[in-house]
Amino acid sequence: MRKYRRNHSEAKGLQFEDFVRYLGDPNHKRLDRQFGDHIIHWITYVELCAPCDIVYNAIGHHETLERDAPYILKAAGIDHLVSYPTIPPGITLYNKTKVEQYFSGIGKRDIQRLYARFQGDFTLFGYKKPDFLLD
Repeated sequence: MRKYRRNHSEAKGLQFEDFVRYLGDPNHKRLDRQFGDHIIHWITYVELCAPCDIVYNAIGHHETLERDAPYILKAAGIDHLVSYPTIPPGITLYNKTKVEQYFSGIGKRDIQRLYARFQGDFTLFGYKKPDFLLD
């Protein structure tokens, strides 16, 4: 991860800017494999969920999770076995101002590379292009 740090000699922690730079790097997969199995935590949903190969009956969104989860559990026939926990107070929905704050110190090139990597996910889930970040 040292490669992605603005200050390459800094040995502690990882800043959001470093993480964005890592995710937007077109060679990230090759780097991930150096650590063993591909790190699936940051893989795109297009790659992970194979939407062209699987016919999904439902697609949930984080913004509507409390409404989507019971429907999906019922459709799977397991709603009598498990339930989705309620979202604790203080967890907020999308906040454009907060997003702008996080990305305010990130270079346009790095933001564009990050979006290019996840553009398929934006399209797949019906999210608009975040022009306020990219322009």
